[in-house]
Amino acid sequence: MWGSVILKFVAVFVTSILLASNVVAEQSSESILDLDQRVVDIKREMLDLGKDMHIFERFRVFPDDTRLSLFLAMDVGEFFTLDSVKIKLDDKVVVEQLFHHHESTGFERGAAFRVHVGNYDKGRHNLVAFFTGTGPRGRAYKRGLEYKIDKGDHEAFVELRISDREQRLQPEFLVKQWAN
Repeated sequence: MWGSVILKFVAVFVTSILLASNVVAEQSSESILDLDQRVVDIKREMLDLGKDMHIFERFRVFPDDTRLSLFLAMDVGEFFTLDSVKIKLDDKVVVEQLFHHHESTGFERGAAFRVHVGNYDKGRHNLVAFFTGTGPRGRAYKRGLEYKIDKGDHEAFVELRISDREQRLQPEFLVKQWAN
């Protein structure tokens, strides 16, 4: 099904380019400004088609009733600098990601990164996350956590948050689940 939608998308794009090239060949006397306007119009139509494809994909590929999104966030980050994360859902690895300096800067500014979106049936799902990075006093730090996700009939959001625990001078790994 997706193959036919992508083929239609490519066909519209190629046809638009061929029509634009034929217009140039047939009407060499046409002003450059008119041609520029047509190219701009074709680009606008392609952007609109791309937006429509994105919306179609969101609701068709990941319907609301089965969608589960995982987010990763960090508070402050004085006691832990994240290097990588590995996340398993129901014993299947769904995320293996390295984080670079610019992403760590985003965490320090309060950003949350969506690291996974997928289709999951209603019921309980086992989430296991492994975090590696630099902990207190510059030491290598590895930490894992396990959480049972209760997926209902609606879209579910799960946030994995790394938070500084000042009393113990170490990071704390928290999980929060929202259901729509």
